[in-house]
Amino acid sequence: MSIELFRAATDYARDVTSGLTDDALGLPTPCDGWDTGTVVLHLADVAAALVGLIKTGELRMPDPPGPDATDPVATFHDSLDQLEATLSTAGDGERADAAIQAGTIEFTMHGWDIAVASNHSHRIPDELAGDVLGLATSLISDNERGTNFAARVDAPTTIPMSDRLAAFLGRQPVGPGVR
Repeated sequence: MSIELFRAATDYARDVTSGLTDDALGLPTPCDGWDTGTVVLHLADVAAALVGLIKTGELRMPDPPGPDATDPVATFHDSLDQLEATLSTAGDGERADAAIQAGTIEFTMHGWDIAVASNHSHRIPDELAGDVLGLATSLISDNERGTNFAARVDAPTTIPMSDRLAAFLGRQPVGPGVR
């Protein structure tokens, strides 16, 4: 798994979260029942859980989810900094590779969720979306989605790669040519 792809995913997530205002944190997202602030805090929890995976070999999301933060974006960025620092010293190995794979998918797709909600240019860069779609299709079968991913949404292969990724991961695509 490519650390470069992981970095592209985290750069995308940082970009779409960096400009969020307090008002934008209350906007509904494509994640049913989750507003933007909840998704941002979920990403902070994901980053913290991936640090735990690298260090202990166990992936445990905080239960209950991490506390509400007065600044969800800063909380997420701090958690992401900690994950990147942990990865920089982890070396190669199954734990680091698993964290990179999971983080790449989570940060890219939830970045899209936040971008759609906040009216940010929602499209994931084509190369990133294509690479993450390739990764996701190699790891996530229809029978293994569990509670982590909704059923894939049927979408034409002619729509932008960003929307094809969204559809594969159970979101309703929103780009041109979708309907």
